[in-house]
Amino acid sequence: APRTLDSWADVEEALPVDPPAACLWRARRTMAATLAYAIQQLPEEHTPPLSCTRRWCVWIVGAREAMEGCLAREGHLTEVLEKLTPAPGWDIMLIGPEMEEADSERGSSVVRSRRGTLHQLRADGRLGHEPPCALQWPYLS
Repeated sequence: APRTLDSWADVEEALPVDPPAACLWRARRTMAATLAYAIQQLPEEHTPPLSCTRRWCVWIVGAREAMEGCLAREGHLTEVLEKLTPAPGWDIMLIGPEMEEADSERGSSVVRSRRGTLHQLRADGRLGHEPPCALQWPYLS
């Protein structure tokens, strides 16, 4: 079961860390740990029930290829989220003007990336599905 995240010590306890590489370790996991923490802070009505067997869906708007894209492709995003949250897997959409268009699967998660702004992609119908189904953000509906 995922543990409560109140500090970096909690994250380091949940995920193995090599002390000589601690700075790089933290840099690679900061985004995923921050997202996991934010999800834990959401009201229950904004997250799926623990019995949900579908992947949790989240959009990261303003993503950058050199940061979020690289982290996702190297597994530093979904693999960390899978260890820190109760989700059965993730469907992550990276949206940003710098992103390369790509879809990939890692373990029980899917990462999709789309080049453009959220407004452009929605207007052009290039997102392919409705806003995140698992984490319903009122401003995306």
